[in-house]
Formats: sequence, C-alpha cells, structure tokens
Amino acid sequence: MYTILVNNDKTLTTSVKSHLIKGTTTDEVVVLYKPTPHIAENNDPNIVITELNQYTAILKYKVDGVTKSEPLAVEDQPYKDRILFKVVKGSNFFNNRGIISIWVDITIDTTIVTTTTVIDPETEGATEETSSESITENFVTLPTTLFIEEIHGHKCRRHDGNTIRITRGDSLTISISLTDNDGVPYSPVEGDKVWFTVKKSAIAEDVLIQKSVDTTELVLELVEEDTRNLAFGDYKYEVEVITAGGDHYTVIKNAPFVITEELHE
Repeated sequence: MYTILVNNDKTLTTSVKSHLIKGTTTDEVVVLYKPTPHIAENNDPNIVITELNQYTAILKYKVDGVTKSEPLAVEDQPYKDRILFKVVKGSNFFNNRGIISIWVDITIDTTIVTTTTVIDPETEGATEETSSESITENFVTLPTTLFIEEIHGHKCRRHDGNTIRITRGDSLTISISLTDNDGVPYSPVEGDKVWFTVKKSAIAEDVLIQKSVDTTELVLELVEEDTRNLAFGDYKYEVEVITAGGDHYTVIKNAPFVITEELHE
C-alpha cells in the first residue's frame, strides 16, 4: 500500500517511498486528509451547532502532456482523525509507468446546522429554532511525484532480465534504462542522482558495492576492484533515483547479482 498524506499547506507527503507496479491488480494508493473544522467554540447551552461534511476527491496526473483524473473512493470510517480516500486496485492509473507528477483535488460540502432553544419568559415554555448554512470549498494540493515500475522495463547488457552475472574481478559496463510516464527514456535533470548498491541480502546492513551511475549516459562501470575481494555466490542489488527535489525512488529492487568463479590456466 502506497500512502500519501495531505498537509494543511497543500503539500503532499508520501509516507513510504516504494514503487508501484504497472498493470497491477493488487497495489493500492491511499490518500489521508485531515479536515479543518468550521465550528468555533460555543459556550451557550441554549445553542447547539452541528457540522455535517461530505467529501469527494479526485487524483489528477499528467500523461503525454494531457491532464487525466481518477476518482477516489471515500471510506465510511475515518483513519484516526483523517478522511481516507483510495485509488482502487486495478485502476487505470496503474497503466502508466515511470516517474509521474500527481496532485489531489478535494471538494468539501459542509452544512452547519444551528439549533437555538428559546425560552418564553411568561410561560417558561421552550421552542427550538433551526437554521442551516451550506459551504462548498475546493482544496487543491501542490504536486508531488511517484514512480510506477514496469517489471520488464529495465534492461542491462549481459544479464537475464534484472539478473546481473559477473566473473569475479572482471570489468563490466551496464546500461540502466529508465522510462518516464510517456514510455520514453527518462533523462535525469540537473541535480538528480542514480545509485547502484550491492548487498549480500535484502536485509543485510553492510554495503559491499555502491557506485554512482553516470546520469548523462545512464551507464554504470564496474571495475576489477569492485568484485575482486568478494566471495563467489549470490548477492542482491538495487538501483535508486534521488531527484533534485530530494524524493527517493527504488526503480530496481532486490534483483540478483551473481559473482562467478574465474577460470585459471
């Protein structure tokens, strides 16, 4: 599940920087919005003010220069003090791929009902007078980015799928292919960084290889020193994009990195 928090300053914060999978039927995007109440403090026991709210929300994003939208489903029960919206599983939204810009358009229809108890001074009888006020507000957030991965969208020379095989101590040139939301090669902008990291396993703490990928050509160069002192066997690697704005996207995750034995005469 990919969670997006809507902040009061209209920014969006993704609580988990994971990747989504293109064409998935299991991924789910959840948007959490904390409403601001309209009712001020009321100390008059003869006046009861009730606030009723209805929420509708749309997830918006751009594809090929065209703004598209996806309605968000509203959950009946809030999550703690936040309204919970969902992009449903299997939505058309997941047919996109690459790093895309998204924002959320929320409409709040509020009805404020004021019930006033009036006491007749002569009869001391009580009557109630009711009035209501309707307010419609539009809350449009600032954009943020997320990454939707196409499983077979990343190809490297001299490996099967995302599996890299290298003879220990060899040099190897690896081409990293990234695509944007239009399906064309994604070109990092100034300030973007791409990192290649190898560990013994996905949960291992020790980093065995970590190298910056040339963002001009998206080419990684492995040299003799990178693998010369590592044991033969299976490892895991990942490729991470860090945008100029500080967002992190793991575009290849927990992929096999295999070091094979060199032949000796």
